[in-house]
Amino acid sequence: MVIYLPSASIAVDATVVQVGDDLWEASHISGADDGRTVRKIVMPLAVMGLAAGWSIVFVHIMGDLSASALLAGVGSPVIGYAMLEVWDNGSFSLLAAFSTLMCFAITAVVAVVIGLARWYSRYG
Repeated sequence: MVIYLPSASIAVDATVVQVGDDLWEASHISGADDGRTVRKIVMPLAVMGLAAGWSIVFVHIMGDLSASALLAGVGSPVIGYAMLEVWDNGSFSLLAAFSTLMCFAITAVVAVVIGLARWYSRYG
């Protein structure tokens, strides 16, 4: 995760900057404190950008083979390392099946995150 922290911080910064200072000022003039401003104004507006940034970082992390090969141990197999082992063994049909299942899992996780973000931006 540390490898992709710069990408995540760029996504978060771009999302929060788009909200603008005028909404903060209007909220403070209305008497709201910083916590309420974040909870009621900033988060509903920024949650879709945050979810999109998280999804991009998640997809990159799940597809990274070099970092997972370095982190893999005897008792803790990682997805990327397991895929490299299957590749080295020459079992390409198993590799294709494993990759397809991984793509379905990544798609499901991203769909759930984006769906929850849409729900929160509407009703949260």
